[in-house]
Amino acid sequence: MRKILRSGVKDEMNENSAEKIPIRAGSLTLKFLGMLPSSFEIFVQSLAAGIGDMTNSSGVTWRTFLGDFLILGIGGLILLIFAFAVTPTRRGFFCEDESIRYPFKGSTVPNWLLYIYGFSIPITVILITEFLVNWRVRASGMFLCRPAPVWIISIYRSLVDFLFGCVCSQVITDIGKYSIGRLRPNFISVCKPDLDLQSCFQYGNTYLTNYVCTKGNNDAAESRVSFPSGHTSFSAFAMLYIAIFVQVKVQVGRNATLRLFKHGFQLAVILLSYFTGLSRVMDNKHHWSDVLAGALIGSITAAIIARYVSGLLEERYRFKRQKPSDDSMDSKRGHQLDINPDIEATAPTEIPARQHSVTFTKQSSLTK
Repeated sequence: MRKILRSGVKDEMNENSAEKIPIRAGSLTLKFLGMLPSSFEIFVQSLAAGIGDMTNSSGVTWRTFLGDFLILGIGGLILLIFAFAVTPTRRGFFCEDESIRYPFKGSTVPNWLLYIYGFSIPITVILITEFLVNWRVRASGMFLCRPAPVWIISIYRSLVDFLFGCVCSQVITDIGKYSIGRLRPNFISVCKPDLDLQSCFQYGNTYLTNYVCTKGNNDAAESRVSFPSGHTSFSAFAMLYIAIFVQVKVQVGRNATLRLFKHGFQLAVILLSYFTGLSRVMDNKHHWSDVLAGALIGSITAAIIARYVSGLLEERYRFKRQKPSDDSMDSKRGHQLDINPDIEATAPTEIPARQHSVTFTKQSSLTK
């Protein structure tokens, strides 16, 4: 059976070496599949077919739903393991190091506030935008084997993309935190090491590693995860991603008021992320380099997710290259929302493979 499957793949590869199996926003070549072990080869092809449903159909199958749930669940499990089972790297310090002697202060942006605005703002924007974009579309798709409006399917897909990006950003951040184990600026105040740090001349340039924190273990562990900043990476990803989402999805035409409102919202969410990073330095929670690294992680992750997972940046580039009257536009992956009040909106009777939004034009109907 393995030989038959392998020979079939190789024959197909020889006939058409350029043929690919689509996977969400990428592809696996048959040449690559031919190099895999037979059992794993079958698994990869099945996985490709399952994930490909998201792109190649106008609905969400149970296989797609379970695949998304599994991927997000694994990511969430990894984050829980870091939070409750992994101990950060134990590092020593120099007695004369003034960068870790700052006093302890409360958080200007506590965890609960970070997660409230980091999830509520993007999710609310996605819900409203996808609904307004797709509620006029008369066609319907399948959601878990049942007919469903297009806007439900679009909301589901956009939310999954956003949550997947959140998981990726936090996993990358936690790997850095627990691997490097950099001491926070308030380390001495939080840890209270059992050493006489009033007279550092007795230690000279000795790197002190033989010490015990006299405060609780949780506080001691928390004081060793300074790099990179988790607050900054999460807020940078969430706010930059939703700014890109609004830039691509919402088109305001030449209406100056709507344009200012749109860009004002984008500026507001980015400034919110910027202030979050600054607050971590003000509160002696992170060094400035920790915040910079967190901002880079969140921003790069947002750009990668927008480009290669949700395809937002790809859509933006495509619409700039094409004219609105191009007949091929409706066959593309998605469209934009034009909220110019001077234009009457109509909707297509069919949707493309992965409907993101609908373009409003002055015509009485849209051609396929």
